[in-house]
Amino acid sequence: SAPFPQTISDLDIRDEFAILDVKANLNEVAGILAKNEVKVVLIVERKKREVIGIITEQHFLRVCA
Repeated sequence: SAPFPQTISDLDIRDEFAILDVKANLNEVAGILAKNEVKVVLIVERKKREVIGIITEQHFLRVCA
């Protein structure tokens, strides 16, 4: 059996996320989430160069409903 992962680099990480600027509109979010492999959108503040939040596919669908 495989050893238990000890660090992030030991994990099987897939690119199931996208990155958008905090000023992105909902059409941009919808377009990204329409791709089957994307489940989460990271929202970044470009001036600060940091992630300030996330939008999950489920959250986006609830807001749109």
